[in-house]
Amino acid sequence: MKNLRFTYEMKLRFDEPVYDHYFALRCVPVSDDVQKIQIQSRYINPTDCLNEVVDGF
Repeated sequence: MKNLRFTYEMKLRFDEPVYDHYFALRCVPVSDDVQKIQIQSRYINPTDCLNEVVDGF
């Protein structure tokens, strides 16, 4: 089995404060019979409201 390291970094900056908005991050791979996720970590700041779901993609 091959090992693959995937690193993703996104930084957002706005000219003014943003209220009542959310972002969807869809770059977390699935762990199944074909591929196994060995180590997975995320750092999100600020984490005012963090919700993780599995979608159809």
